[in-house]
Amino acid sequence: MSEQGQSTRDVVHSEGPVCFFFSRIDSRCFHTFPGISKGFHRPESQPSRQHSLLRSQESGVVERLRGDQRTCMSLIPSDTVLQARLKMLMRGCHSQKTREYWFEIGTATANPDGYTRQIYTVNGQFPGPLIEVNYGDTLVVHVHNTLDTPQAVHWHGLNQNGTGYMDGVPGISQCPIPPGGSFIYEFPINNRWGTYWWHSHYSNDLQEGIYGPLIVHHPEEPVRRGQDYDEDRIIFVGDWWHDRAEVIVAGLTSSEGYRGTVASPEPDTILINGVGEANCSSSLYPAGASCDPPPRPIIYLPVNKRVRLRFINTASHSHLRLSLDQHDLEVVEADSTPVWGPTLHELPISEAQRYSVIIYTNQGKVGDKFWLRVNQGTACQAVGSPQWALGVIEYYDGATDTPVEGAERSFPTTQAWPDLAGFDQACRDLDEAYTLYPRQVVDAFQGTFLTHAFSSQFGVWTLADGEQRTGFALNNVSYQNIINDPILSVVEREGYFDRPYITNVMAWENGEMDLIINNLDPIDHPFHVHGNDFQIVRRSAGNVTAEQVKAMNIRVANPLRRDTIWIPGLSYAVLRIKTDNPGVWTVHCHIGWHLSQGKLGAIIIRPQDIQSNYARPDNWQDLCQGQDRNAIGPNRRAATASQHTHDRWGVRIFQSLRAKLVQRMSALE
Repeated sequence: MSEQGQSTRDVVHSEGPVCFFFSRIDSRCFHTFPGISKGFHRPESQPSRQHSLLRSQESGVVERLRGDQRTCMSLIPSDTVLQARLKMLMRGCHSQKTREYWFEIGTATANPDGYTRQIYTVNGQFPGPLIEVNYGDTLVVHVHNTLDTPQAVHWHGLNQNGTGYMDGVPGISQCPIPPGGSFIYEFPINNRWGTYWWHSHYSNDLQEGIYGPLIVHHPEEPVRRGQDYDEDRIIFVGDWWHDRAEVIVAGLTSSEGYRGTVASPEPDTILINGVGEANCSSSLYPAGASCDPPPRPIIYLPVNKRVRLRFINTASHSHLRLSLDQHDLEVVEADSTPVWGPTLHELPISEAQRYSVIIYTNQGKVGDKFWLRVNQGTACQAVGSPQWALGVIEYYDGATDTPVEGAERSFPTTQAWPDLAGFDQACRDLDEAYTLYPRQVVDAFQGTFLTHAFSSQFGVWTLADGEQRTGFALNNVSYQNIINDPILSVVEREGYFDRPYITNVMAWENGEMDLIINNLDPIDHPFHVHGNDFQIVRRSAGNVTAEQVKAMNIRVANPLRRDTIWIPGLSYAVLRIKTDNPGVWTVHCHIGWHLSQGKLGAIIIRPQDIQSNYARPDNWQDLCQGQDRNAIGPNRRAATASQHTHDRWGVRIFQSLRAKLVQRMSALE
């Protein structure tokens, strides 16, 4: 490791309490981390040292020690009160810079909702550090894995054009980073800007805390600081379990199930920026365990300003609804696509999606507080007791870097909007109820050369060894992760891919294709496509074949583009995708428990170019050296179409949902 990398690692501590900057002048260590830090943090017990990345307390701008390398504009993360004056650093923003970060994945003891247990952290933080880059930069992230399990990091929403081996999916695009090992992710930010995030793609370790925000700036982005808004905040929303993810995954993929069922478990808590409040009196709360919920998260906003709130849903199970008392939410971004959207009182957001909204902080004076409400939707999933979370929005004068904090902290007295949806109201993507117009007009691509359907279904799948497992499949294949022989390597060696352990489609031409996702289950699923965003050209109840879609000759003016879509039960969506990015790109459900139960397929784009034009770095190939090429990754199995039998027992688990979903689909027609 370089001297600079070593000096950075000197200030990283993966054991003990989780530390964060509570205010500009007060660094504290608690057993929670209620927000997001930029770069690296310094526990108060450590002397001040030079870092490879600094969080400037005066501007909030990430700066490198070597050279004058800055982001085009400063972004202030939601947990900090290091509020910056507007800085439009346009000089030099068009030059390409290399921006390096050092991540150490470790463990800590924390109580995000009052229940103390071990969690995973990155650089001792939960959630993990903010990455901030400019369009045209090269991002370099040094990842060191101190866990006793393998890891890999995915850069959610970035398409990795020409660098598919950096996509961070073990068994697909790389061998995993072994325990105690390191890997350097390096790739250009060449055609994307907006709100993204990074997270573990090993098993469901994302749920344990290995995730953080990633913001890409562009001087000409349509929704622009100084023009459309004054300041930014990042707000993570998600769900949380008191049991470790590895325990839940092991149960769900066993014949006994987790707590006696193979259905995804309902969460114990909803989190806002890593903080929630457990129901200590619940019958499900561990007997004899202490319960000491941390203070609710406070997000400080300058009064009488336009503030962009960047919401990111990190949940493994929960479709969520967000509202802010007395404040309208103007939708300006869906995933990373700038849009002309509606102004709402309540925003629906599914797993892995991102939305930016602009609010105007003119509803009171300095010191006034408002409830930020996060409610879990129950109609779309097998949830018995809906969960919710509350955060605090507090106005400050905006004239100083530090809000005035009184000795006594009071709760808001504001009331919820009267028109908020009930917990049991149908879960829907925002674009199902409103039209979201991309601000950069791109009509639906024409002349598709390929139409292919992935049909998703829950069932019992007979494995190659004769064992039966209950889980999910695409096209009757429940994904098996041959973790040390990535599909990318197989395609490079052989020029094609025909293994039976994953459903896939090969797109040989440089053009456009239609991917149909038929959701044959009675429950809803959020699907994420790696390698490119897609245009949503059709949604409807029921299911369709490739031949039926070809006959539709779908033409849509400026359809919504995004990378994660919510597909209701017993319905389908048609996604139009450009095949201009050679690689092996996964298509999977972003309910982490469903992914762990086999709900993943792949689009292999232009395998002939993968074989001839891909140049992988040595450290990528080193990850696979000496590994068992036939090893199966965590909790993944496979079956062939002829081995499928319907899981009547499994379907009965969700039978109560089917009638509601059918009724909802009928109402939408």
